[in-house]
Amino acid sequence: MHRILPAIGCIALLSTACSQASPVFPSPQITTPTISPAPAAPFAFAQPFTFLTIGGQVHRKVGSGAENPDCVDFPGWGCHYFRITPSTDGVLEVVLTWLLESQPSQPLDLSSTDSRGGTTWSNYGPGSRGALSIPVKAGSTYQMTVWYTFPGVEFEIGASLQ
Repeated sequence: MHRILPAIGCIALLSTACSQASPVFPSPQITTPTISPAPAAPFAFAQPFTFLTIGGQVHRKVGSGAENPDCVDFPGWGCHYFRITPSTDGVLEVVLTWLLESQPSQPLDLSSTDSRGGTTWSNYGPGSRGALSIPVKAGSTYQMTVWYTFPGVEFEIGASLQ
């Protein structure tokens, strides 16, 4: 019995110590990580394309087969794609002209798409002319799309920076 009393005393002392508010190990601090939204994926420009330069012009006479490619997202429509990357900020002026007799029933369309997917469509001038004026940032790439319906169409596209 003499051995039991000290054991009971130790157990009582330990249970009292464990019930106190002074823990041996501090509670872990839980933090919630901050998650930033993923950046928007850049617009996927169409392939194949031709580079267009400031002050330059490209002349095309659309043939058949590979020279008369369908638009990437609109099969049955013909498209030619051009890309331009201005070296300075400004207003990009893109002019499209075509031989009226090579596209007899409707005008050509001209659109510009930036790297975020924003699109601007052309204004039609008298006869066989379309033009775009868009604000541009240095180093950003822009895709110009010439839309047509007839193989054999003949057109010219040029760009200047204001």
